Amino acid sequence: MKKTILPLAGILFAVNTMAQDLQKYPWLDTSKSFHERAVLLCNELTMREKVDQLGNMVSEPISRDGVTILPSYQYWNEAIHGVARSGPATSFPESKGMSSTWDRQLIYDCASVISDEARRYYLDQNKGLNYWSPTINMSRDPRWGREEENYGEDPYLAGELAVPFIRAFQGANFDGTRETPYLKLVACAKHFAANNYEQGRQSTTSFVNEKNMREYYLPAFETCVRDAGVKSLMAAYNAFSTDPTEKHPSGAGYVDGKGGLPMPANKMLLTDILRNEWGFDGYVTSDCAAVACIHRATKHLYFGNYTAGTIDDGSAFATIHAPYANSTAQEQLMEARSTALAIKAGCNTNCEFKSRSSVYQRAGVNAVTTDLQGYDNLGSVEI
Repeated sequence: MKKTILPLAGILFAVNTMAQDLQKYPWLDTSKSFHERAVLLCNELTMREKVDQLGNMVSEPISRDGVTILPSYQYWNEAIHGVARSGPATSFPESKGMSSTWDRQLIYDCASVISDEARRYYLDQNKGLNYWSPTINMSRDPRWGREEENYGEDPYLAGELAVPFIRAFQGANFDGTRETPYLKLVACAKHFAANNYEQGRQSTTSFVNEKNMREYYLPAFETCVRDAGVKSLMAAYNAFSTDPTEKHPSGAGYVDGKGGLPMPANKMLLTDILRNEWGFDGYVTSDCAAVACIHRATKHLYFGNYTAGTIDDGSAFATIHAPYANSTAQEQLMEARSTALAIKAGCNTNCEFKSRSSVYQRAGVNAVTTDLQGYDNLGSVEI
């Protein structure tokens, strides 16, 4: 009898402890949907803590009563043909070599191994589970400089090979069915869209007519969304417009319905097409420092000239929360305007260089601590 009671007592204690945990931390309740759990967790966070989540570098864990409820995290990880950037790992052929096989199953098998090793680095070294791969831009010119990252010049081939890569990454079976709702990793289709050159892409506009946009530059991305269920997508540096008479991004002459804006702030592509047409239900990140490129001099300079200062953009928690010591008021305004424009267009998070605070984090902190909330209708709800 004693042998039976002791295990039951242990189980009841565990159940009681779990019930207390669920009452205190209701987002741990696996009977709820992912969305419901995320809402419960967000409701627990302060405005400042929410702002911290808007960059790729979340340097400070969030705790309640000594218990970490949201750990520090790095969203920026790469795995186009392996995770050797993290340390010892299998290095597969570059993407152009993979695409030369025309073998969907082989691509799936390679991506499965890559994702296995990525999970191992998560367990052993606390690496993130978000990987900014694959690159599916069209291969227009071998002088691009990053030609080896993509699958080639054919949008059908690029899409057909990206699908098994993404399915394997995210833990789906080869045919797209799933045995668990939990993702293995989060894949990222990049760079959206018409990012086919390296030099000058942070300050120029890709002028593409509607036919070329629909038939050449977008199909691989659409396939990744509709057939692979990719959960993240990276907005490119370049501006994008279907109107070749549109003025280069000074703001004058820009027509919202034809694109016009730099990609992180391009509502036509990020909301009207990506979400409303294709049904994308993941998140969008900017390319590295792409939101800052909206307003910065020598980049898009979208809002016109301004006097710049020095922004302290280190990774330390204190720095992220006090970044504007040597900046100008104009520069703070520019970051707020770029942030507002990008968030409202559908860019959910902002990548910066790996060890630095992001424009979203800086502008968000400023918006909730100063009188910048009125600029460009950026209120606390939108933050």
